[in-house]
Amino acid sequence: GQIFLEPEHPFYKIGDIIDFPFVGKGKKLNDENIEEKVLLVKDKYNRICKLTPTDITQLDENFKPKTLKCKIKRIKKSKLRLSIVR
Repeated sequence: GQIFLEPEHPFYKIGDIIDFPFVGKGKKLNDENIEEKVLLVKDKYNRICKLTPTDITQLDENFKPKTLKCKIKRIKKSKLRLSIVR
């Protein structure tokens, strides 16, 4: 088999905890093709990243923080996989 090495990201590193600008809320299809609500943040390059909420209050219409503190779990093809840090 072939092994592909992912080049190091020029700005982000796995394990970094960063405040990302909160953009809003959206939806995505999960692995079972079921629609899930997600939170949207923007990275340094203005690309949207989708996050799974960690509690129900984050889905409330009044939940509108300026930023969300997130941990970088994975970087694949320059796209960030993030989780919310509480």
